Amino acid sequence: MPPKGRRSGISNWYNCEACGVVLSQKDAQQHNNGVCPPNETEWDYAFIKDHVLFSYLEHSEVNDIPGVKTQERQFFIYLSQSAMQLCRFEIGEQVILALNNTDSVIRTVWPTSERSLTSVTTSPMVSGNNKKVLKEGCRIKVQKLPDKPLPASFIHLTTSAEIGLDSVDHLITTTKQLYTGKVLKRGLELNVSFYGMAVDLIVKDIVPIKCATDNSLENQLEKLNINKYYLTNQYFIMVDASKWTITLKVKHNEKKVNIKNISLSDIGGYKELTQELVRTISTVLKKTSNSHCKSIFKVYNI
Repeated sequence: MPPKGRRSGISNWYNCEACGVVLSQKDAQQHNNGVCPPNETEWDYAFIKDHVLFSYLEHSEVNDIPGVKTQERQFFIYLSQSAMQLCRFEIGEQVILALNNTDSVIRTVWPTSERSLTSVTTSPMVSGNNKKVLKEGCRIKVQKLPDKPLPASFIHLTTSAEIGLDSVDHLITTTKQLYTGKVLKRGLELNVSFYGMAVDLIVKDIVPIKCATDNSLENQLEKLNINKYYLTNQYFIMVDASKWTITLKVKHNEKKVNIKNISLSDIGGYKELTQELVRTISTVLKKTSNSHCKSIFKVYNI
C-alpha cells in the first residue's frame, strides 16, 4: 500500500496527508495499515491532531526545572520540545489534561529531552482522586485552554480531611500560596501537603473579579440569559487579590445504640413515688378494661 503521508518539517515526525494527523515516524506504518484517521477515544498510538496531543501518561521525577520546590512538581507535565511546537504550546503555559469524558486537570507544560517525541510525563500523585485518574499508562489528551481565564475574586473549597477549626486559617494560607497564579475551575481537586498530611480539597465555587468581565460579552450573555462565569467549564486564574474560604465536611459516624428494657425494680430510691404513680395511672384508666390495665402494668413489671 503506498504511503499516505510524508515526513514533517520537524525531524522524526510523519504527517498523514489523508487525515491531517502528525505522528512519530515509528508509528507511521501502524497508522498506514490501520484506521485513518485514528480513533480519538481509544487510540492505539500517540498522535497530534488540530494541535491536540493524544498520548499516554508516564510517571517520572523530572528535576530539570531550577528553583521548583518538591510540592510544586505536581503542577508540571513534560513534553518534547517539537511536540510543544506542533501543539503551539508555550513554555510555562497552563494546559488541560483531559483523561476521559469527565475528568481533567490543569498542568504547566515544560520541555524535556529525556523521553520520546510523544511522551507525556508527570510526577505521580500521592493522594486523592487525582491519584486514581492520573494512572501511568492511561490515555490522555493535552490541549490549550479554550478561553483566556478570568481572574478570580472569590474561591470556595471543601475538604473531608480531619483538620481542626483552629488550623483552617493556616490551611487557607498554605493553599493560597501554592495555587496563586494557577488556573482552576469548579469541580477540580487541589492537593496540598499540610504538616506532613496529604489534604485533598474540591473547588465548589469561583466568582470572577467583576471588572474582568468584558462589557460586550456581558451584553451578549444577558441576551441569552446565561451568566458565563457560572458555567461549569469556565476557567479562572487565582490572583493575589483572590479571597479563599474552606469548609470542613463533618463525617457523621453512626453508632449503634442497644436499647434495654428498664423495669421499676431497676430504679432505686423511688418506691413511694412509683407507688403513687401506679395509683394515679389506675385512676386515669379506671374506665379501661382490666386486661388493658394489666398489660400496661406488665410492661413496667409492676
